[in-house]
Amino acid sequence: MKRFSKLFIIRRVRGNSMAPRLKSGQLIFASSLPKPSVQRVVIARHEGKEIIKRIQKIEGSKFFLVGDNKNRHHNYSVERRDIHAVVVAFWLPEKRSPNMAPVYFFSNISYTIFVKE
Repeated sequence: MKRFSKLFIIRRVRGNSMAPRLKSGQLIFASSLPKPSVQRVVIARHEGKEIIKRIQKIEGSKFFLVGDNKNRHHNYSVERRDIHAVVVAFWLPEKRSPNMAPVYFFSNISYTIFVKE
């Protein structure tokens, strides 16, 4: 499989394996630029499916990924080439104003974006 080469990608979270940090339906922003490291959330390919998980540990070229939800057991082992991007931010839509929502970056900085429909 070719290395994923897109600079920035947007994905919608599906399922609750990354709750409470990421909820089903949220949009995440990821980039192939940052180096994957322990505790970072990544988009990876596992058995032909794209998954969003946190890196628990790294041993050589093997990455061990887990979900944040303690009530679910989602553990995966993937090679470095299967990690496509590191999640750098997530969008949390607000119910009171669907055209305005804060974007939270994992560096603890938040911005507000406006969605034009």
